[in-house]
Amino acid sequence: MYGEVLSKAWKIIWKHKVLWIFGFLAGCGAGGGSQSFRSFYNFPGSSGTGNSGGNTPQMPYKLPPEIEAYIAQLTQSLVQVPAWFWLLLAAISCLVAILVVVLNTTGRAGLVLGTWAVEAGAQKLPFGQLFEESLGYFWRVFFLQLVIGLLAFAVGLVMALPLLFSVSTGGLSGLCFIPLCCIAFPIFWLLNVWNEQAVVAAVGENLGFSQSLSGSWLLVRKNLAPYLIMSLILGIGSLIVNFIAALPLFIILWPVISGMMFTSGAQALGSGLLFSGIAFLCYAPVLILINSIVKAYLGAAWTLTYRWITMPPKLTEEIVNPPQVITYSANK
Repeated sequence: MYGEVLSKAWKIIWKHKVLWIFGFLAGCGAGGGSQSFRSFYNFPGSSGTGNSGGNTPQMPYKLPPEIEAYIAQLTQSLVQVPAWFWLLLAAISCLVAILVVVLNTTGRAGLVLGTWAVEAGAQKLPFGQLFEESLGYFWRVFFLQLVIGLLAFAVGLVMALPLLFSVSTGGLSGLCFIPLCCIAFPIFWLLNVWNEQAVVAAVGENLGFSQSLSGSWLLVRKNLAPYLIMSLILGIGSLIVNFIAALPLFIILWPVISGMMFTSGAQALGSGLLFSGIAFLCYAPVLILINSIVKAYLGAAWTLTYRWITMPPKLTEEIVNPPQVITYSANK
């Protein structure tokens, strides 16, 4: 059945390319897959050398003098910027952050709503209608992601505590970091799958906040093996695609890297920056398109996984509480 889910997810997003737009929206503010968690291996004091002093690590190489002078001049210029500019910048940043959250949440809801509609027989997915109806699930999806995200943050904080205390204990408490990672990573995986299925339950079956949260948790807990297999397939697959898509970036950034490592002239480094910048701008639309397709595919696959587990054996069974978009789109 895994092959059926994976192949049907691809057929859906290929036929209904409007879901790529919602994949782009779902990718706003996200990294890689649906959720990503930063590692703490380079946290200050985590080297475990037993030196609790304030030794500053040495850079493996020094920047050219011209670049160091430019950075110093830029830093001095930033200090002289008036306070109102930073306040304005902070306000704009807050507005952008709010917009990103709205787009990301609406995109995730739209992927579930569109996939669910196609499975119920919809032949067309008008973007305007799908976007409008996705907004109706905004607060439900937002709070689901917020609650589970706070749980993930709490787990990450517990992981970081030994590293924080390692500064005062000479790195000894940092030894607890490895066993904590062994415990925390499965928890992160469980929270990620729970998040995915809670969103599907809220949008696809039109359940309330508490019903979506508790029902999806019970579903994941009783079907750990299928979810583990599916998450491994989707995780490894998206990792391979993203790695291949990122390979040209090494070529694009090579003029800058070689300029910093092998030359000392600011002119050569500036030329490398200019070439890499232009090349990156040309390749950025390709990266955005690939990421949008990957996000759309993951959203469709998780939606079909939910349907497969809750409504076996056929993925095309009629649902009990269809979203409104199904009725409209099926008649077009």
